[in-house]
Amino acid sequence: GQIHGQGPTIDWSWPPPYFNDATSAKHSDVAKRVIIESTVLLKNHRSILPVKSGSKILLVGKACHDEKDSLHSQGSMFSAGGSGYAATNKAVTPYQGLKDAVSDSTSVDWIAEASGDLVADVAVVCVAAHEEEGQDRKDLILPNAQELV
Repeated sequence: GQIHGQGPTIDWSWPPPYFNDATSAKHSDVAKRVIIESTVLLKNHRSILPVKSGSKILLVGKACHDEKDSLHSQGSMFSAGGSGYAATNKAVTPYQGLKDAVSDSTSVDWIAEASGDLVADVAVVCVAAHEEEGQDRKDLILPNAQELV
């Protein structure tokens, strides 16, 4: 801090100079490591993985496709809001990431909500819950998760 006008000069411009640094190569490497180390495969039922080439994959839920949710004032589908929020224009949704990763003979489709007779070799349900300063979650329930299954 400053004492009698002595001390560092503070840059109060918005956005601050470091605002977009969350997309640097170093931050991306850390984020990738966190994702890899925190992913848990609960059960490989009937040896469904790896998905065979030519399969039909269906993603269900807004969190599979949308980067932002207009219901929230801050944050994104993948990041909570508040003072720690770092905006980025480089988010990759599960839908886009999967489309980029599979072979051309594998189809990847997305729907926002589960409905009627859906046909797919593999279904992936994406759910998310949001929190930010002043709007902390009261429980660990994922909204609309049961309806998507």
